[in-house]
Amino acid sequence: MGASRNTSTAWAAALLLALFGAAGARAQSVDGAEGPPTPSTKAAPAAALYLSQALKAAPMHTLRSAEQDAAGELDALRAWNAAGKRPTKNGFARALPAPVEVRLAPSLAATGPAATPMSGGYLAAAAPGWLAWGTHVKVTGAHRVRLHLEKVSLPAGTRMYVAAPGGAPQAFGLELLAPGGDLWTPSVLGEAAMLEVDVPVAGLAAEPPSGFALREVMEIVDLAAVQPGGLASLVRHASSFGLAAAGFSSTPHAQSRTAAAPAGLVLKQDTSCLLDATCETNADLPGINNYRRAMAQLIFTIPGQGSFLCSGSLLNDTASNGVPYLLTANHCISDQPTASSLEAFWDFFTPSCNGTAPDESTLPTSNGSTLLVTQSADTSSDFTLLRLTSIPGNRFFLGWNANAGALQNGTPLYRLSYPAPNGIPLSLAFAQYTNDPGFNPPCGGIEAPKFVYEHLVRGATFGGSSGSPLLLTNGQVVGQLGGGCGPDPNNSCDYANDDFDGAFAVTFIAAKEFLAPPSPTAPCVAGATTVCIDNNTSDHRFQVSVTFHTSQGGGSSGNGQAIQLNSLGVVQGGLFSFFSPTNPEMLVKVLNGCALGGHFWVFYSAVTNVGFTVLVTDTATGHQRAYINDDLNPALAVQDTSALSCP
Repeated sequence: MGASRNTSTAWAAALLLALFGAAGARAQSVDGAEGPPTPSTKAAPAAALYLSQALKAAPMHTLRSAEQDAAGELDALRAWNAAGKRPTKNGFARALPAPVEVRLAPSLAATGPAATPMSGGYLAAAAPGWLAWGTHVKVTGAHRVRLHLEKVSLPAGTRMYVAAPGGAPQAFGLELLAPGGDLWTPSVLGEAAMLEVDVPVAGLAAEPPSGFALREVMEIVDLAAVQPGGLASLVRHASSFGLAAAGFSSTPHAQSRTAAAPAGLVLKQDTSCLLDATCETNADLPGINNYRRAMAQLIFTIPGQGSFLCSGSLLNDTASNGVPYLLTANHCISDQPTASSLEAFWDFFTPSCNGTAPDESTLPTSNGSTLLVTQSADTSSDFTLLRLTSIPGNRFFLGWNANAGALQNGTPLYRLSYPAPNGIPLSLAFAQYTNDPGFNPPCGGIEAPKFVYEHLVRGATFGGSSGSPLLLTNGQVVGQLGGGCGPDPNNSCDYANDDFDGAFAVTFIAAKEFLAPPSPTAPCVAGATTVCIDNNTSDHRFQVSVTFHTSQGGGSSGNGQAIQLNSLGVVQGGLFSFFSPTNPEMLVKVLNGCALGGHFWVFYSAVTNVGFTVLVTDTATGHQRAYINDDLNPALAVQDTSALSCP
């Protein structure tokens, strides 16, 4: 970096910086805001599992401890964190001794209320018209457990619950399904998880049969092997944890040091610079009590790799309407399967300065999310913007500033994050910086204007802090943590190192559609190339248009011709033809799924192999969604259940 840059790279960076600064100068900023006064709609936990008594009697599936049967996975987890890989890893998948295949057919409607053994679990009629299947899995010595349901084919209205024996059930449903038809349950504290799936008999299908498979669990480990405690307890008693004696290699700093410890080297990690965020007051950072309520510790599963930790924060939008947008890093979450597995823990901070952090099982959580936009460090600023499925009450949404000029040499900066040295998750920590545009570290490719550097003044970040927000004194976000580097990358408490963040001025370019949506427009007016679709009767809220192009037959392009269906009483959809009004090529419809995840759904089916672009506009908000099919490719049906955000 620095002197090694070539002229063209420096010129391009300067041009981009100028453009981003100009964009920011056009009032591209917003202040933080309180969340909605009441919690978002979320299924209430069941008072008790119907099959609770049968399930508590004994586990149906038991795995021996990782030290006995998964020592290789445990060593690989430690090695991952010791090598400074990111994100920080805290668990790995383990196969059940006997895979479970559950098939629920209409013929089971006659099942009685008594728990009957079936498919590695129990089946019973939980209520008239409902079947309940459940099982109990034990992973000896696990800190937390998640269950992986695969090949899920269950009817709408299915209710699912997971609980520790004797604990309160957590309710969830099909909103957690990933694109591949699988889902990870919320995690359960302890080594045992009881699962119950309640299915409406009327929705069961005979062919193909309804059901799912359960073949593996995610074991989340406690590398410190200590009871839950606060940030301060690790700072004060790090030596008593015996990190080096236990064989844990160090991986200081925010998961992205360019220099790693030599192979086999075991270091005692210095955590003395960590600061408990609860000890900080408005004198340190005005509004910090609000900002704590915007922070979430993130646990998620990357397919085929295991369970990981990062930090994230709620972001306000220009409408301040409480849409649960969450900002984190691309190297944490970069695809929808990972986003679907997200488990966000809120209010994980000590109740008093240097106190004991709350028990994880008592914290409010959010499960599942929709990936809206993400870009890597290679192409942009290493960010991901998610829309959470739900959030608890009493949240705060951070403001942001997309003006690159807001960062000058020496600008005071601040951070809240969830550090996890050696993969040991800690409660909320605080760090203070000054902006350091002249820092010249050996961080290949991590250059302005995509990234900004900041010099630590006090506090620190460790593994687990990735994705956490970088704040101005007024609490506006100007970056999300990517990592850090410097002369001693193995020492987070060496302030000769710097942290680096993806510049929010760059992040905003891709996230603007959501965080600063265009103004509402007039209701749709039907025309020769425009289909209008209602949300409420005759409101013509959604406007749909299609353009097409093809190289076939000597080449052709144009606008799709609208075929309104209102005269037939069809107000939630319409047709388009490309070449002849008697030959419709495409059906498009928009459905209100706001109560099922906070989005309007866009479905379309096209019987053509020409190239086309569908543009759907919500005239009430100005939001748009475009869908593209390449020429000469048979069009696939689209069922986008996260197309347009509900107000």
